[in-house]
Amino acid sequence: MSGFFSNLLGLPASLAEERRMRQEAFAILKFFDLDRYADDAANSLPYGLQRRLEIARAVAAMPDLLLLDERSLAALSAGQLATVRQALREGLGVLVRRRWQQPPP
Repeated sequence: MSGFFSNLLGLPASLAEERRMRQEAFAILKFFDLDRYADDAANSLPYGLQRRLEIARAVAAMPDLLLLDERSLAALSAGQLATVRQALREGLGVLVRRRWQQPPP
């Protein structure tokens, strides 16, 4: 049976898959220190938390390459940045765009 109908009927396999997906999503929210906002609308969060949520959403999609700019990284804590570096070692590509205040030497 397709995922649509099993979800519609609330079959056990579908419920287990939904539970697993919710647990994964909550683990990502927890990692980015956003778990306390899990029930809040994204547009109700302060700007810095919205930026962090954007990065969490991008990481949840498990991309091969994550494109960020300096301002995105400013929303992360030192521990979260360390984990991003660890992810780089494990194969996640991250490209960071830097804004130069003056031309590089």
